[in-house]
Amino acid sequence: MTFEEQLAELTRQGRFEAAAELCEERGRPLEAARLWGQACNFDRAAGQFLSANRADEALLHAAHTGDPMLIEASLAALAAAPHVAQATALRLEARGFHRVAAALHERLQQIDEAARLYRRAHAFVDAARLFVRIGQFDAALTTLSEALERSESDEVARLALATLLERRGRLHEAARLLQQLDDRAGLAGPMLQQLARLLTRLDLPGAAREAIVRRTRLGSAAAKPPPILQEFESPDCSGGPQAAGELFFGRYEIVDVVATTATARVYKAHDRLEQRSVAVKLFSPSLTTGTGRDAFFRFEREVRVLEELKHPSVVPLFAYHPEGPALILKWMSGGSLAQRLEAGAASPELGAHVVSRVLSALSEAHRRGILHRDIKPDNILFDEHGAPYLGDFGTAHVADHAQTVTQGVLGTLAYMAPPQRQGEAATIRSDLYSVGAVFWHVLTGGPPGAGLPLLTPLTPSQRRLAERWIEVATLPEDAAEMLAALRAEAWPATHGVAPERSAGLGAPTPSTETRLGLDGQRAFDRLLERPVQVHPASPDALERARRFAVADHPGLATVLAYAADSTQIWLECPERRAPGALTAAHKERLSAALIRLHAVGGSHGAVDQVHLGWRGSEPVLMFPATTKPATLSEDLTRLELVR
Repeated sequence: MTFEEQLAELTRQGRFEAAAELCEERGRPLEAARLWGQACNFDRAAGQFLSANRADEALLHAAHTGDPMLIEASLAALAAAPHVAQATALRLEARGFHRVAAALHERLQQIDEAARLYRRAHAFVDAARLFVRIGQFDAALTTLSEALERSESDEVARLALATLLERRGRLHEAARLLQQLDDRAGLAGPMLQQLARLLTRLDLPGAAREAIVRRTRLGSAAAKPPPILQEFESPDCSGGPQAAGELFFGRYEIVDVVATTATARVYKAHDRLEQRSVAVKLFSPSLTTGTGRDAFFRFEREVRVLEELKHPSVVPLFAYHPEGPALILKWMSGGSLAQRLEAGAASPELGAHVVSRVLSALSEAHRRGILHRDIKPDNILFDEHGAPYLGDFGTAHVADHAQTVTQGVLGTLAYMAPPQRQGEAATIRSDLYSVGAVFWHVLTGGPPGAGLPLLTPLTPSQRRLAERWIEVATLPEDAAEMLAALRAEAWPATHGVAPERSAGLGAPTPSTETRLGLDGQRAFDRLLERPVQVHPASPDALERARRFAVADHPGLATVLAYAADSTQIWLECPERRAPGALTAAHKERLSAALIRLHAVGGSHGAVDQVHLGWRGSEPVLMFPATTKPATLSEDLTRLELVR
C-alpha cells in the first residue's frame, strides 16, 4: 500500500493521530500539523506548523494549549513577518484569544493596541505595564485600580499600584494601600519593605520601624518581587514637582515652571548641591496622545547628542537622570532670541555675533554627523552675561541625513528650507538655510516670506550675502564657509526703525486669507511656496486630522496646520499619478501606515485610487474629506484593491 493510500485509509477511519505520525515520519510537517489539529492535539499541531514555517497557524494552535514555550516560539517566528503577524492578531482577537493577541501586538511594537487587549483579557498588570512604557500613567493607575476592584488578593497589582502612587507623590494613598496586607501574603516581604520606605518619607519613624520588624520576622521566607514590577519602578510618573519649593531628585529645588512643550516640562530650579540655578527638562509623555514611545526616543536622542557635542556655544548638559527621565541644563537667564526680537529691534552687529556662535556650534555638529533640524529664534538662548547658545537638540538626528520633514518631529516651517518643507531629506544646507532665515529675521523683523524691508541700511555686499542665505541654491557648502563670510563684513552696530511699525519685531506672518491663493485648480500657500489641501475644520475632521498628525507616518499625508478654533485644516498636497504604479513594497509601506493610524485610534475609511498621492517615488495616503469609521481589516482589504 502506498503512502497516499495509507494516509487516506487512516483518515477515513478517523485515526487522525496515526495519520499525523505517518506524515511526520515521511517529513511532511504541514499535512501532519493539519491532522494533529483535526485530532485536537493542538500542541503537536503547533510544533509541526512551526516546522512547516507557518508561524501564524502555529500561534493560533498554541493559543488553544496555553503553552508559554510554544506561544513564545511562534511569536518570535511571526515577528519577522509583520504583515502576516497583523492578520494573525486580528484572527486571534476574533477567536477570543485576547491575551495572545496582545502579546503579538506588543511584539510588533503596537503598544496602545496591546494594552487594550491585555485589559480586555483581564491581564491588568500587563496592560498597566505597557501604559507606563508609553507614558500614559493615569491609564496605568486606572487599570491597576480596576484589577484590585475585581480581586483584592491580586498582590502584584497592589504592589505595582503602590509603586506608581509613590512616584506620583501620592505617598499617603500608597501607604494606606500597603497597610491593607496580611503578613502571610506571598509578596508581604516587598510590600513591607516599600511600606517602611513610605512611612519614613512621611516622617512616621515609629510606624516605619514596626514595618521593618514585621519584614525581618519573615526572614528567608519573604518572596522577591516578580520581574514585571521593575517596569513600574523606573519611570518618574509624577510629571515632576508641581509647586515652587518642591525637591526633584532630592537636590533640585523648584523655583518655577518656565515652559511646557508637547513632550516635556521645563523648570527653573536651584541646585542645592552646587548652589546654582539650573534648568530641569523633565520628560512628560502624559502631555502627548499616543506618541509617548516616539517622544521618549527623541528625548533620549537629545541626551546622546549633548553628551557627544560638548561645544562652548551649545547649552551645556550638567546631568542626566534616567529615572525621570530628566536633563539638567545650564540656566539661561538671558531668555531667548525670540523674546529679544519681540521686545525690540536687534542690531545687525548683534545678529552677526549670535549667528556666528550658532554657526560655530553647527560646524562641530555637522562634522560629527549631527543635524539640528529646528534652528529658530526660540532655540537660541542667552546666559546671564548675554552670551548666546544653541539649544533644543530634541529634533536632531545623528548620522542620518536621510530623515525628512515627514519622518518625525517637524521643524518650524517659517525657518525651514523649502525642499525640506516639501518632504525632501534634511541636509547640512537645510540647517544653514535656517541660520540664514534667523539672520534675515534680525535684519527685517520677520522670517523670509513675510515681505518685510530691511530695518537698517546695509552695504550692497552685506545685502547680497543675506539674500544668498535664504536661497537654497546659493547657500555655502558648510558652516565654516558661511561663518568666514559673515565675519568678513563689518555689520552696523545700530538699528533703524521699521516703517509703520511701533511694536518691536514680532510681526505676524500673513493671515490665512492673504497666504492662501490658487495655483491652477489647487490651493497654494504663498508664504511657504507650496500647494496645500484645504478642508473645512468640522469637529469630525479636526479629530481625524489630529489622529493623522499623531500617527506621524511617512505613508500618510502630513497635517500642516490645524487648531480647535480654526475654520480650515491644511494638509500636504502630494502629486497625483495614473493607476498601476503601486508595487508590493509600496503596499507594504501603506499597510504599515494604516496599522500605525489604527494604533493611535484613527482610521482611514476611504482607501482607494482617489486618495492615493505620491511624495517623490513613495506613495502617500491622502486625507479623506469625509469618511465613515473603518476597522483595520476593512482598510487593509481596500488597500489590496488599489492599483
